[in-house]
Amino acid sequence: MSKLNKDIFFLIFEELLDDSKSLFSCLMVNRLWCETVIPIYGEILGAMKCWELKYLDIGSINHQIYYFPEARLRLETLYELRCDTSIDSLYFYGLARLRQYIQRVIINNVNINANHGIVKLIEVQKNLKYFEWINDLDECYDIRVDPYKEIILALEKNADTINHLELFFLYSDRTPQKVYPKFHKVKTLIINYFGSLNEEQLKMCIYHDLEMLKIGHYDLNAATIIIENSGRNLKKIYLEFCIYYDYYDNFNEHSHILIRKIHENWPSIKYLSLIFPPSKQHFNEFEI
Repeated sequence: MSKLNKDIFFLIFEELLDDSKSLFSCLMVNRLWCETVIPIYGEILGAMKCWELKYLDIGSINHQIYYFPEARLRLETLYELRCDTSIDSLYFYGLARLRQYIQRVIINNVNINANHGIVKLIEVQKNLKYFEWINDLDECYDIRVDPYKEIILALEKNADTINHLELFFLYSDRTPQKVYPKFHKVKTLIINYFGSLNEEQLKMCIYHDLEMLKIGHYDLNAATIIIENSGRNLKKIYLEFCIYYDYYDNFNEHSHILIRKIHENWPSIKYLSLIFPPSKQHFNEFEI
């Protein structure tokens, strides 16, 4: 190997463009190898245009960027991270070591099992303000163990900074009972359902800064309690309902109470989506 010139080494190392971990190891061999590899790293960085990296979508990157020589410096400006749960956990462990001030994290869940690297990345954040969990799992999955428990507990460590919380969970155990009430600074709350929270637990979810509320799965009672406990900043209420609302227990009663609570407490609401039976009682409340 010592008889090979620098140009030959360069051609060899270029074959490692898709294996940044091995390429990084080559830096440590000797001075000649190091001087030859550095320009190749330059090619990678140049292709990524990451001199001030603010927005990173890991789904479109094949390189383990945390091994780059200037990775810590380049990631100092990282503001938003998009990724999915199919990516190797090691990727996120590497990012967690380098960046603890990501403000926006958007995750697309495509895996029934928890990604422990993502959990670690969320845990170490110190200024996380926006968190969005999108679920691309088939709702027919037979989920026997809660795959979201660790994510929720990691988010709990960021409860004092998160102001936008968007969660689409197919299933959740009792973990949210103690965690959801802690997001007291949230301004935007989008949740497909509140899991197993009963009425008393929901009453502990007090969001004085709440401006926008969106709840799915026609949970009218949960929506009513959250709305009643929010402050005077609430401007938008989105309630998504299943078309089979005829099977909803106490639908007439809960929808009536919800309409009354809204007009009693938020007469200046700017956006409102509702579904209710076409009864005189309901229309009277709606008119008010």
